Amino acid sequence: MTDSTRLLLMRHGEAEPFAASDQDRALSPRGVQETRQLAAWLAQAVPDIELVCHSPYLRARQTADQVCHILDQPNRLTLDALIPSGDSTVVLAELEKLDLNTVLCVSHQPFVGNLRNYLVDGCFGGPYPFVTAGIALLDCDFLAVGGASMTWFRCPADLD
Repeated sequence: MTDSTRLLLMRHGEAEPFAASDQDRALSPRGVQETRQLAAWLAQAVPDIELVCHSPYLRARQTADQVCHILDQPNRLTLDALIPSGDSTVVLAELEKLDLNTVLCVSHQPFVGNLRNYLVDGCFGGPYPFVTAGIALLDCDFLAVGGASMTWFRCPADLD
């Protein structure tokens, strides 16, 4: 990535409680609504997102679909490591290769909370409390432990 990177971390919208597997859980109607709400706000707040990366799980793909549609953003990438138990170092290595200024990653708890803590607080202790469709903007001097500061965190309740 470039010298300074804006990394947006987003948890998928609310999902249905049951499916054949965890990977197959779809967004609930509320999840679709809250995702659209945050995406509309995001289109105004950060209009220069260059890429949307997302987990291969259905609910994260559906969240990315909504966000990409509202942002009119055709550039997207599935990263297998963005799963709930994903490896932060693998994701950061992939992001580093992209050499972009502003990237949005759509993933799951505890991964997004752990990645936020790793980059901002320099630790993996307890995940940062991302609610569904919650999104954080991290300003990264470098994509490594303690290399970022959190500029803001927004969730659907903040926009009501």
